[in-house]
Amino acid sequence: MDSIERRINEISGYLELEMVEEALEEIQGLEKELSGVQRAQFLALRLKICRQTERWDDMRDAANTLRRMVPQEPEVWINEADAVRHAESLEAATELLLKAEEHFPANDHIKF
Repeated sequence: MDSIERRINEISGYLELEMVEEALEEIQGLEKELSGVQRAQFLALRLKICRQTERWDDMRDAANTLRRMVPQEPEVWINEADAVRHAESLEAATELLLKAEEHFPANDHIKF
């Protein structure tokens, strides 16, 4: 088992034991060591955990990084707007969605 697989198993174990802080710390450490698709996958996992645990500031940070990595994906804009709505304000989230609408004018999810 390589180092990444071992760490993924550790993260899974932490989550099974509801040790969210430890799982997030491990994810953040691993994220920094990865690049490209692997890093984006771990950011998405971090984003999901943050949403489930209502860690809006952390979710916003993960979503912002993910949006900068894959701006062509409309869902990352939506996720960031959701986090911004909770962490900051509805107005700030609306501004972000208006920017997203410029990039994805036909996406009904962004308009919603």
